Amino acid sequence: MSNPKITHVFNCYLPVTQEWLKLLLDASKNEANYFAKYSTRNRENLKVSKGEELFKNFTSQRSIRSLLRKLKRLKYSFESELEEHSKSSKIIHAHFADMGCELLNFKFLKNKKYVVSFYGWDYEMLPHTNPRMERKYVELFKKVDKLICEGPHGRDILINKGCPKEKIEIVPLGIQCKSHLSIKTISKGIIRFLQVASFREKKGQWHTIQAFKKALEENSNLELTLVGNIDEKDYFQKIEEFISEENLETKVKIKSWIAFEKLNKEMMNFDFFIQPSCYSISMDCEGGAPTTLFNAMQAGLPVISTFHCDIPFVLDDNYNAFLVQEQNVEDLCDAILKAAELDDNSYQQMRNHGFEKLKREFDINKNVKRLEKIYTEL
Repeated sequence: MSNPKITHVFNCYLPVTQEWLKLLLDASKNEANYFAKYSTRNRENLKVSKGEELFKNFTSQRSIRSLLRKLKRLKYSFESELEEHSKSSKIIHAHFADMGCELLNFKFLKNKKYVVSFYGWDYEMLPHTNPRMERKYVELFKKVDKLICEGPHGRDILINKGCPKEKIEIVPLGIQCKSHLSIKTISKGIIRFLQVASFREKKGQWHTIQAFKKALEENSNLELTLVGNIDEKDYFQKIEEFISEENLETKVKIKSWIAFEKLNKEMMNFDFFIQPSCYSISMDCEGGAPTTLFNAMQAGLPVISTFHCDIPFVLDDNYNAFLVQEQNVEDLCDAILKAAELDDNSYQQMRNHGFEKLKREFDINKNVKRLEKIYTEL
């Protein structure tokens, strides 16, 4: 059977922090169109909705009736443009559940197969902060042909929310894997730790710096670098203030986001990767696992992380990583100290274990075939 044509639909195509999604799309051999409400970058066959132009002057509307008319036009424009752009596609694939729910009542969708991917905040934060989405999810579970998640934890969340198990498929994300692991030994003297993540509560930098401060009291030969965009300003400010108040400026550095293509090279300057993901107060979570873990495994950095969502699906405790319970600063401190005390033989074993699992289970060129198989069988 020939590969069916797909139309991929997004709110935005694509933030720099979603390079992992571009890797998946680029690896697929299916003919595809791309449709977005707005975009931050271009790609072939991408159409951006003209209807979003209607949204620009909403705040200047004095008449509620006029505002409602424009909102109706916006919805109609989005639906009609998407219908036109996807005429030759057999499958509509919406990325993130908010977009998946938005398309549910589009009339032309009845003539298509419908696939929706969940990725993170849409598992639990979206319905937690917007309770009406719980009803939308029930409707989505009834109408969708397939739901895609990254691992068994994400699958279980969807089942617990009422999605039939047979509608859920696991398609792990991944990376373009190198053929061999670069040579690297653990540093002599200063041991360097790296965390690369947007500054958001669920990424756990708050716990990282608290644990790191404790670890420094027992081992002063440690350095930490935090790299990421500032997504939650108050959260970032709390971290900056802690670093200043505890006089950690010489031991903890903050850098802005590193371009994806430079990330692996940058990681070679460090000994360990740290990513203590956790649930935020708003129920934001990874859903799956942070994709920077793949970059760390590619670079041969043993990882310190948590038993959060699908992280244990990617990492194995005391094999290629040290895993602790989320938000447990004491255990995270112990893991940092344990990592810093590794001899080079143990360090090389952890590096090799991580790299081999990456090649075996998270090669994007292998995993995209799972997605292509789902498309073909619809």
